[in-house]
Amino acid sequence: MMPHQAPTNRLTELLEQIRVEFDTQAGSLGDSARERDQMGGLLNNALVQYSLTDCRWPVQNQIRELELIRDKIYQLEQQHISMKSEYVGSLGKHSRHPH
Repeated sequence: MMPHQAPTNRLTELLEQIRVEFDTQAGSLGDSARERDQMGGLLNNALVQYSLTDCRWPVQNQIRELELIRDKIYQLEQQHISMKSEYVGSLGKHSRHPH
């Protein structure tokens, strides 16, 4: 059963890499916002906060979509395993009882 889990595990790894990169970028933007605020650039700070909020939602939506795709792939994989098992069982019955 391990070969069937490999694509699902790889997809999970890739989603985790996306989350880590998003968190890194969000932290970087947050750091920039704090630095600008300390320098008295209130307008710049507002723009950075807007940019952070502006980019956060599309990335989170994309992560949700990828998770939905992963779930659908897992469901299809399970259906495939079930159908294959039924097919192999059916072949076994027919080979033991020829017409």
